[in-house]
Amino acid sequence: MSSKLGVENIAHTNGTNAMTISSGGVTAFTTDPFTSVIELTTNATANKNGGMTESTGTWTFPSTGVWSTMMSFVFYDSQASNSTGLLVAYSSDSGSNFTSVHGGYQAPKAVNAHGFITIPYIFNITNVSTERIRYMVSSGAGVYVRGGSGWNTLKVQFIKLCPSV
Repeated sequence: MSSKLGVENIAHTNGTNAMTISSGGVTAFTTDPFTSVIELTTNATANKNGGMTESTGTWTFPSTGVWSTMMSFVFYDSQASNSTGLLVAYSSDSGSNFTSVHGGYQAPKAVNAHGFITIPYIFNITNVSTERIRYMVSSGAGVYVRGGSGWNTLKVQFIKLCPSV
């Protein structure tokens, strides 16, 4: 026997929303799920072209140029959700509006399953004052992004390839 729970918001008992669910079934976090970004400096990790800054999930580039970007993460699905996705979005107006430019989804369709998604994209950044990117997770209920101390399973990589074209 299956049951269906219909909700528009998932909230704390104090009324603070954690996520919303659209009529199309798309889940959106009301807070940034990618907090506590730490630059990895262990295990011979190369840190060149530094200077990327992150604020409330929005990334700013330190210089103009062609930038290769990549995010990968491991997730855990406790409820056999239909799909979990990762999107990268671009803004040319200092983060007021974002347009999704690339994404990928995975649907484990099994209870207590793990998944892995990697999204690469190359941006031609010509104005560091106004151009930004943001990564967004789209998922059903019961999906958790893995990470935290000791996990190192959520990674964001930025490599400047050449001057702007």
